[in-house]
Amino acid sequence: MKYSKQSLVLAQRLALSSILFFGSNLSALAEKLVVLDISKIYNNYSLVKEANQVVSTYEGDLKKMLDAADAKVAELEKKATPAEALEAKKEELQDEIDEKVEDLQDQKELYNTSINRTIAKTLDTYAKERSIDLVLDKGFVMVPVEDITEDFLVKLETNTQSPSKTQTIEAEPVGSETKSDTKPNKS
Repeated sequence: MKYSKQSLVLAQRLALSSILFFGSNLSALAEKLVVLDISKIYNNYSLVKEANQVVSTYEGDLKKMLDAADAKVAELEKKATPAEALEAKKEELQDEIDEKVEDLQDQKELYNTSINRTIAKTLDTYAKERSIDLVLDKGFVMVPVEDITEDFLVKLETNTQSPSKTQTIEAEPVGSETKSDTKPNKS
């Protein structure tokens, strides 16, 4: 899972910090305390699955670009292309690859932001609607409390809008004459 590790670690650290800070008597802190299995959310959330699929596809396209660039350089070397022309072509190909790598990073950032914002907003709304005072990661709570994971996942899926439906990038073959200027909006 490409998107869940960073967010999962942050959520777990926050939950652990809360438990350590407030102690084990959590019921005194909040009238309504619930748990959420954040790893289950990230494992089953459709937007995470979509993001992983998009990134995997893009990484595959990028690998094809790298292979095509290697083949182009090998072809030029076989033709005994002058060193200056060969270096110029290598730099051109490297610039195209660097741009695509940056596009991939932008796409990952777009999904990470969308996933985390959607989860945070949905959890806030969910908690307010149900008068929940405190939500902790299930992995850090050792007392029996209500687990909202399944119900929250259903609510989360209804509030999901995929960034890929409005903002996508596409990989192009190395050395292609057309350039795609479609990049994710950083808003």
